[in-house]
Amino acid sequence: MMETVLDYLKEKSVTHAEKLIICSKEQKMSFMQLADLSCRFASGLRSVGLKKGDRFVIALPNSSEYLVAYYGSMRAGCISVSVNPDIREDVFRHILRITGAAAVIHNAEFENKNNEILRKQENQIKSINTAESPGSSDLSYSKIVRDFSHSPEEQIPKRDDPVIIQFTISNQRMPEACVISHSALLESSKAAVFASGMTHEDRITGIMHFSNPLAQTFSLNSAIITGATVLPGRSETERDILGTIVGENATVVVGDPIMFEKIIIPQKNIQIKTDLRIGITSHERSGIDLSDGFERIFNSRFMKCLCLAETTSAVTSRIQTETGNTDTVGIPFENVKLVLIDESGEETFDDNSGELSVKSPMSMIGTFFNDEIKPNETDIINTGLICRYNSDGEMILICHKDELINKGGFLVNSVEIEDHIKLHPEVEDAAVIGIDDTERLKEIKSYIVASQNKTVNPKDIIDHVKKKFPVYKCPKEVVVVDTLPKDENGRTIKRLLK
Repeated sequence: MMETVLDYLKEKSVTHAEKLIICSKEQKMSFMQLADLSCRFASGLRSVGLKKGDRFVIALPNSSEYLVAYYGSMRAGCISVSVNPDIREDVFRHILRITGAAAVIHNAEFENKNNEILRKQENQIKSINTAESPGSSDLSYSKIVRDFSHSPEEQIPKRDDPVIIQFTISNQRMPEACVISHSALLESSKAAVFASGMTHEDRITGIMHFSNPLAQTFSLNSAIITGATVLPGRSETERDILGTIVGENATVVVGDPIMFEKIIIPQKNIQIKTDLRIGITSHERSGIDLSDGFERIFNSRFMKCLCLAETTSAVTSRIQTETGNTDTVGIPFENVKLVLIDESGEETFDDNSGELSVKSPMSMIGTFFNDEIKPNETDIINTGLICRYNSDGEMILICHKDELINKGGFLVNSVEIEDHIKLHPEVEDAAVIGIDDTERLKEIKSYIVASQNKTVNPKDIIDHVKKKFPVYKCPKEVVVVDTLPKDENGRTIKRLLK
């Protein structure tokens, strides 16, 4: 019986032994090689003192080493914590602190960027370097996979054992650590395979890092379950992204809206001949109509998923159509129940807005802090997403509750104000936040970045907003800045704005 993703890897190492699980110009690895190297890596982790339940941070780019570390740490019984190598230093410190990490694997570039943090932690955290000549205090990845073999002491995970820690995405506060079990990870990955119709013939590429929950389920674990091949390339330039899709004969591409914009906006009305059959993205707001643009360029389907760290990955999906509402939450996966909860804590069915709550076998088992797991008090996950029903009975996503500003009893959706400000011809980017004024009431403040070679008058921006919205939704203050603080995925970090 298949109880974990590792069971599927063991199976595919026999049934698809020579087939490539990962393939690029620089790296190739078969299912059999991945199974062998992950066993060696697990033995190496145990030999240097890591034990079941220890937190293991993976700070590697999309690569074969990432896969070996990801599945090897699972085999060792560790709880893996994947981070984007471009992570901000303050967030990296936060993650190390709240997870109580026992070890971290990284490359030379990451070490150079975070050397001070790693050296301060070297007495508490073991450092594994993939560089050919690691630092004197580092363990060598190549030595681990070369010198260790499969050990009979391999941990046999149980379905309810914790296996990964994922972090919530918030531009208002530091991320929280969500603990995911083997069972939830497997159920989420199987749901991804079913929703996308993935098979062993697919070639999956992504324009997001493997640390993203959507990438883990729709790329890595879906490939392990089906026997598909992963094309690991991730680039910041639309030319290289298209090169991977076209040149590597990709059939599935996974990304988030910000990253899809990089390949859709520059192409305009061009149609590209590819083998692509489906694009998969998280259900986030975007400045352009991604589904229309994607289908126009690639002549293939575009699927939006509601993806939450608290529920392992996606819990709904929707294949976009010409007549479909792009803001609908989508169709829940099997055994997933969605409800809207109003301010009184009761379920609402009418067109009033409420917070989306999810009951799912893929939900986290708890949150992690101070070296322990705090279990969920209920089997319902409150997502923080504000939604409402439309006239067709579909759930429509409005915004995250963190984006709401309480302006004297009136709730203002900061995202819709930002979207409108960005329509101004002299504005390149914008962020709207709530601030406390002298009477401790929330006021609206906007930060804007002017378009190239343009000069913006703050009063013009306020007048621009007044033309569409009532006065209480208009910014009291507009500040022109050179840039807005962004995270590694291009999202504005509003907690850094004052």
